[in-house]
Formats: sequence, structure tokens, C-alpha cells
Amino acid sequence: MKKYIMYFAVLSLVSCASIELPTVEESQTKINAFQPQLDSINQIIDSKTTILPKDSEVDFALRQEVINKIFNAVASNKDIDITINFLPTKNLIKEEKSVLGVDYTNFVNVEKGLVNMDLKKFRFISIDNNNVEALIEIEGEGKITVSGKHTGVPANVTSDINLYLNENVKFKLHYTDSGSIVLKPIPKKLKLKTKFSINLLKFNIPWREEIELEFDDILKPIAVPAALAAEIALPIPSKARKAGTFQNVMHEVIFSKVQLHADKNIIRWRSDVDFKKKETR
Repeated sequence: MKKYIMYFAVLSLVSCASIELPTVEESQTKINAFQPQLDSINQIIDSKTTILPKDSEVDFALRQEVINKIFNAVASNKDIDITINFLPTKNLIKEEKSVLGVDYTNFVNVEKGLVNMDLKKFRFISIDNNNVEALIEIEGEGKITVSGKHTGVPANVTSDINLYLNENVKFKLHYTDSGSIVLKPIPKKLKLKTKFSINLLKFNIPWREEIELEFDDILKPIAVPAALAAEIALPIPSKARKAGTFQNVMHEVIFSKVQLHADKNIIRWRSDVDFKKKETR
């Protein structure tokens, strides 16, 4: 059998002897003719990859739609997300009166207040050059304490108060060495709609007002957990040393050389990764 295989190989080489191959010069001429097209293709490839670090061990892209699904799940929880404290405010209502030549002042002051706000909606609208525009909607209720004086009679009362905020806001995307993505609020003045109604002495106070707030004052930078799990169970041979048996051992996932780029409604995240066995107690 080996003899026939060797014979067939020799015959094939002999039969190919009449094929004419181009010279080096002819090949180079053809390559040069297509060089402009090759350069154009290389430029397109380079333009798509210049924003990306090279040789990263983990690389994934996250579309805006997926991010919004995550935030929808977070917003659906009925937890307290933001707490707003009212500072003392003098002369919410003030009027000067004179009766039988006696002058006096009626007034109402805000003494204090506390409102717990629930995040109703948080949705990315656009992602462009590491900037994020988002819609945030928060609503809450709490208590507010007011004091005052009417015809010289002092009093104070605590009443329910409702707050509502629905605004477009912007964030700058950053990242940490541990791999977390950080949304840093960009300063902007927001309008917080306030509503309460109380009766204090002879004052009937229906109060509806838009309070001006700084966005970066009420919301601090938000750290979004790393895109991959912080821990992972890796199978190792069982201590029983039976063939085919394994035990899962928890390892900490360590990210390094993290790179982040967000553009055209896509967040691209790259990193090197290592695993460290967790110590058991």
C-alpha cells in the first residue's frame, strides 16, 4: 500500500511540472495594483479599533437597551432611594396687620421636614463619547413641621408633604480599578415640585412650589457593579480523590487594566482578569 501512495505522490509532482507560476516581479505588480483598496480597508479597520485597548483578556459590549432593563428592575423595588431634609425657612407666609392702632405681624415658618423619595424611573436616553443622558423620575412623601404666630398667638403643626421630580439629567462615565462603572452626575439645576396643605391657627396654607435643587447635591456618584461576577466557583478534583469527582471552590475575580468607552448607545468594557482562591473560615 505504501508503494502505491509513494508512486501517486511522485506522479502528481511530475504532472504539475508544466504549471507556469508568476515571477516575483509579476506578483508584486498585482499587489501594487490592489494596494489602494487594501489601504482603504485597513483605514476603516483602524478607525474602528483605535478606541480599544490591545490584548485585553475580557472584552464585551453592552447595549443601551440591556442597561435600561437592569435599571427598570432596580426602579421596580419599593425601597427608599433618596432622603431629603428640609432646612429651616423663615417667613413662608408673612403679613403685617394693624388693629386699633396696634401693629403686629402674622407669619409661618418651616422648622424642619423629612421626605423619603422612591426612584420611579431611571432610563438612559443616549450614550455619546462617555456622556450619558438619562431620564430620572422620583416621588416621595413625608412630614414637615411649621410654626407661626397669628394675632400674637404662637402655634406649630406637622403635616404631610408630597414631592415629585421628573427631569432629564446627564452623567459622565468613569471606571474604577476594581472594574466598576461609575456614573458621575453633571451639575444641573432641577425643579422639585412640592405640595402640602395645613391649617395653622387661622392660616389655611395650600402650598405648591417648585424648589430649585442642584442635581449633584441630591445624587452622588453611582457605582454600577462590575460587568462580571465578583466571585466564581471553579471545579477542582475532590479531596476524596475518586476518579471523576470534583468540588467547587469559590475564587475572587480580580480585574485589572480596565478600559471603558461608551459611544453610539453602546458601552464597551475591557479588562485583564485573574482568580484568587477565597480563604475559608
